[in-house]
Amino acid sequence: CIRDRNRESATRCRNKKRNAINSMAADIALVNHEIEQMNSQVKNYGEFLEKLQESNAGLGKKVEAVSEEKKQLQLQLAAIHSQYAQFQQTIFMMYNQSCLLYT
Repeated sequence: CIRDRNRESATRCRNKKRNAINSMAADIALVNHEIEQMNSQVKNYGEFLEKLQESNAGLGKKVEAVSEEKKQLQLQLAAIHSQYAQFQQTIFMMYNQSCLLYT
């Protein structure tokens, strides 16, 4: 009868609606899980970026220190060259004087 068909139709409609809601709930759960994974990746990338920035800052300081040390060593080397040149002149003068004494 008509009531039975209406009841069956309403049952099918409710079941179809329930299935659609369950399917959407599963889709929402999947999307939420993906969002959580992406948030975790963003956090990890942020931490990695901070470490890289700290490392780069440390390297910059080390480069400055090495550069300053290089300048100091260059100054010391120039002083040693100057002393060596003076030493050579002194030896040359002493040699010349000794040659004059024996001639």
